[in-house]
Amino acid sequence: QRLSQLLTFAGLNSSGAVFKDGSGLDRDNKLTAEQLTGVLSFAANDFSIAPDFIASLSRYGRTGTLKDRKLARSEGRKGLFLEGGMAHSVWGKTGTINGVSSVAGYLQSKSGERYSYAILVNGSIAKAEAVSIEDSLIKIMAGI
Repeated sequence: QRLSQLLTFAGLNSSGAVFKDGSGLDRDNKLTAEQLTGVLSFAANDFSIAPDFIASLSRYGRTGTLKDRKLARSEGRKGLFLEGGMAHSVWGKTGTINGVSSVAGYLQSKSGERYSYAILVNGSIAKAEAVSIEDSLIKIMAGI
């Protein structure tokens, strides 16, 4: 109920959204990538929660569940400035259950624009392939 109210409050279409378990990816939860990115954008623009919320996310190649996921190779001592200087400008939260892999969060493109993103991969493909698809899409969006 409360999460559906949040969608409405954020000005998002709550049609079809179902929340059975608010703790993460669950087969009974139904949320589109558009709704998810809308909530992320709304949270990023609410200064009362944005700094702590964004800081709680993993960073590609740096922390949490994204620590071992590399978007580009290191260049010696310039570890923070990977290919295009953007590989560490991607934050996210992963979710995985049988047949579903997802990652959602924020990224900054080469042009400096900041975006919310949500990638949901459904189907009977191997987890490694799903992760590869997610990473490839993020590289495209970030311009890496």
